[in-house]
Amino acid sequence: MNDMLEGSLEKLKKYEESGIDCSILYLTEIGKHDEALSLIEQTQFDKSPEILLATARCYVGKEKNHKALEILCHAEKKGWLLPEIISMKGRILFKLSEFEQARKAFELYEKIYTRNKN
Repeated sequence: MNDMLEGSLEKLKKYEESGIDCSILYLTEIGKHDEALSLIEQTQFDKSPEILLATARCYVGKEKNHKALEILCHAEKKGWLLPEIISMKGRILFKLSEFEQARKAFELYEKIYTRNKN
């Protein structure tokens, strides 16, 4: 009986986490950055590339580009070299007038995008 109860509690926790993740993604999409960041504080911002990207988007939306860049660099350290992450990093670096670094990010984006496309 205990095993059954523990299994049910684990499933409930997974559903709850999935609900929080969906809420974070939705709130980010509609521009409710403070609300999304509040939910992100209840979970790990780097538990998935999608949540990490949403976190960075929230900071960009709040014009905290340096914080967003920090988040995206964390993604790279985790090995998450996804086109969306690299592209956002390049755009932020460009906004911050870090043109050489932005160029490198866009070149990496092109390389990754081309490889993923084939």
